[in-house]
Amino acid sequence: MERAEKFRLLRGNMTQDELSLRSGVDKAIISKIESGKMPGTVECHKKLAEVFGLKLSELYAYLENGKPEAAEF
Repeated sequence: MERAEKFRLLRGNMTQDELSLRSGVDKAIISKIESGKMPGTVECHKKLAEVFGLKLSELYAYLENGKPEAAEF
């Protein structure tokens, strides 16, 4: 499974707009990460991880080899 798809799964039923508001990451950046057009920065990943209730290291571990589960917000 691709990293971009894993980011989409983490977002679950939350919209990109909602994730953007909660994280402070621009919606266009979230869209590019989820479509695989850009990887995003560490700072961006940190903000997203906080919204998902994860530490940055946990987010990276999931992206590398975690099992996909949609989040419920």
